[in-house]
Amino acid sequence: MKISRILFALFCITAIGISGCSTAPEDTEATVIPVSELNTSIGYSWFQAETTVYSTTVDTAKIRLIAAAFQANQQKMYVFVHPSCTCTGTQKTFPHTLEVLKLAGVPDSMIVVYSMQSSATKHPMMDRFSLGGLPSFFITKGTNTVYMMQTLNEKLYANVPSPVPVEAGSRSVEDMILDGFTK
Repeated sequence: MKISRILFALFCITAIGISGCSTAPEDTEATVIPVSELNTSIGYSWFQAETTVYSTTVDTAKIRLIAAAFQANQQKMYVFVHPSCTCTGTQKTFPHTLEVLKLAGVPDSMIVVYSMQSSATKHPMMDRFSLGGLPSFFITKGTNTVYMMQTLNEKLYANVPSPVPVEAGSRSVEDMILDGFTK
């Protein structure tokens, strides 16, 4: 009798443990997050720390050039990102990019951030942007995509839209955004 109670208790503990570890289905739709809410959004607790670290090393001369090159109400930045810091170098590109845009005076209304579980997550811009990985960034001028920065196989690529990706290498975020805003 005592053994059956112990076995029953072990069965219950195991069942509770398994159900507690079960994963809910992933979101299949991207979520738009306003730039002003990134610091308080679930999954982005790391964002503020990364922007603070980056703001101490930013190239202020390039920021001035970006600010001068930005064409208000014509250019827009679309950002597709995963909501957790995987601590890869490419994931850090996201807060760095947003800090550069903020310092250059690009209005939040010209930056659209899509929070996604993977690059295969459905998003409303699927007919316009094809994602190779996360994070991905697209600079548009009117309805044309003029520049993109995308992660492919843990490496960042940045160039005008073309079938052949160009690795960003040691180029700074400032250089890439400036390239995009001068296209």
